[in-house]
Amino acid sequence: MGGMIGGGLPTLRGGGAHPEIKSKAFPAGEKRTSSFYFQVIHPDAISTGLFSNGRNFIENIKAVIDDILGHGNENCMLPGQPEAQNASHTAKAGGLLFSTAEVEALNEIADEAGMPRFNIAALGTYDVP
Repeated sequence: MGGMIGGGLPTLRGGGAHPEIKSKAFPAGEKRTSSFYFQVIHPDAISTGLFSNGRNFIENIKAVIDDILGHGNENCMLPGQPEAQNASHTAKAGGLLFSTAEVEALNEIADEAGMPRFNIAALGTYDVP
């Protein structure tokens, strides 16, 4: 897909920090930026509206998910589930959540930039249920 939309050679694409490679295989001037392709399909474009047992769209999606998570699959993870759970925790906490390691890494960047450090002891905590 990247090649179809104008992306350069995959070996170089997206790395950003590749040294200049001057050879026949990788000529100077080769594009190095990442290629992105987004596709969005509106549910109305593919739905017939004819769901089993008279269910509507939302009811049918719930029934399908409940079936996927049944029959011994109760502990499987759905696409986007970790992100949705993290968004929920962030909303409940009233702000972004960072681990101690992440705050320490931010403090290293603050030191390099000559900016004030975060006081880890003064930051609030949030217990993930």
